[in-house]
Amino acid sequence: MITRIPGRGLRTCGLWESDDGLEFQYVREILAPDAEDPENTSFYGMVAFPYAGLQLGFLEFFYDRPIRKLNTQLVYSHQGHHWHRACSRQVFLNWGPAGAWDQAWAFPTHNPPIRRDDRLHLFFQARSTLHYGQQPYGHIGSIGLAYLRVDGFASLDSIWNPGTVTTVPVVLQGSTLYVNAHARPGTVSAEVLDVSGEPIRGFTHEDCQPMSNRDCLECPLYWRNDRRLTELAGRTVRVRFHVRGAKLYSFWTQ
Repeated sequence: MITRIPGRGLRTCGLWESDDGLEFQYVREILAPDAEDPENTSFYGMVAFPYAGLQLGFLEFFYDRPIRKLNTQLVYSHQGHHWHRACSRQVFLNWGPAGAWDQAWAFPTHNPPIRRDDRLHLFFQARSTLHYGQQPYGHIGSIGLAYLRVDGFASLDSIWNPGTVTTVPVVLQGSTLYVNAHARPGTVSAEVLDVSGEPIRGFTHEDCQPMSNRDCLECPLYWRNDRRLTELAGRTVRVRFHVRGAKLYSFWTQ
């Protein structure tokens, strides 16, 4: 839901809740432009949806006069009340080049992405006319379709130099660790650490058989001597990923 800040004329995102779907009560503001946003910008709309244990959102970002265009940024929340801008506020879905059918406006429709095989389909509304459209044409709109790899909203990249990323403490479930990654021509491997950050014997980086020179949505990672994560059942651990020449999109266990 979009609200306006009293006295400021600025659109922000607010949360309204209802027990019966008829009467709604305002709860709080959940997202607003700040000093890091360009001047004359505001939030024109937001579509939120659950995804892999998170709440993701498409934020419709409005560049007011003189630009009069709109594009989309990605936001996320863990419980729906506190939202954060993702990927350093990079544009997620941008308007097209001058003269194109989507040259002024690009924003996903009000439904979650639709998975089909190995891709997510994102239908989006687009316009070739600037905001505050004037007669005789007003707004000229179209419907577009964008594609995204599964879990491809964001990635942790280490292109030229090797990099690592370590999870918060977790209790792993299942026997196998899977990654969704693009590792061409690079590698992705993992090690399991105890809560103090020390590698667990048998699950070190050196013991891991890396994903190498592959682009895979569900790539299992294994350790020498057929070590399985079931050996660590019930323990609180961290997982450290080693990434080189690759993009890491997601991971899970089963």
